[in-house]
Amino acid sequence: HALYIKGMQLLYGIGTPRNAIAACDSFNIAAQAGDVCARFMLGHCIDSGYSALRSGAQECFAQALPALEVMAEQGDCEAHFLLGFAAFAGLGTAVDDRSALHHLTAAHLPQADHLLAQGYAAGRFGTASAGKAAQLFRSAAEQGFPPAMAEHARHLMTVPETLNEAIVWLERAAQLN
Repeated sequence: HALYIKGMQLLYGIGTPRNAIAACDSFNIAAQAGDVCARFMLGHCIDSGYSALRSGAQECFAQALPALEVMAEQGDCEAHFLLGFAAFAGLGTAVDDRSALHHLTAAHLPQADHLLAQGYAAGRFGTASAGKAAQLFRSAAEQGFPPAMAEHARHLMTVPETLNEAIVWLERAAQLN
């Protein structure tokens, strides 16, 4: 599972510069060793064009999703995140905002909070809620998730009194990327 974690760090720039190609390589090696989470993320890499592989995304999703369901039922946070991500983006399954909300909320991970914030901002979980989105972006940013730091800063820049705080968050995000 260490290569899966390394892949996530590389993909999102957590504690290391972002490198999607290296992330995909880590996912590929871990998936070949049987890591279900890595198998799912390898599908995402292929689907997004990050991987040297140009086909096989649907096979990765088809292999990973049933096993992730079992893991989520046992309370696995990563499995909840990946199932929520799949439902949110329609990766290997139909877009399902209700399922995305359930799994992302159950994940309790900063990357899940980031996707939840995007969903609330876009009104995907009912009426659009800028306040709920801002709260979730801040939560994910405070947990060290660089994409959320930038989004949180963007929201802070809309209020003149918080411009200095926005600059601090942008600097933090830039240092991690």
